[in-house]
Amino acid sequence: MGPLLIILIIIGSFILLSAIAGIICYHKLAVPNRKPLSEDEVKICKEIIRSGKAYPFMCRQAVKLGMCPCLPCEKLNKAKSGIPK
Repeated sequence: MGPLLIILIIIGSFILLSAIAGIICYHKLAVPNRKPLSEDEVKICKEIIRSGKAYPFMCRQAVKLGMCPCLPCEKLNKAKSGIPK
């Protein structure tokens, strides 16, 4: 029981610290770099999300807020130009 408990604590700590690091990085790097999306770009982003080719959290936040930290976005540019993803 002892070694299993230690392993579970280590794994739990790793998961918690990874989540905290992700939140900090999002607020330090992504939030200050947001740029507004046009209505057409939001529609295109929704389609990219539906197709499953989006960056899950970032693209959903961009559609929700109408601002994207990833601009210029390779996926958005490909969809705009009609090039198959």
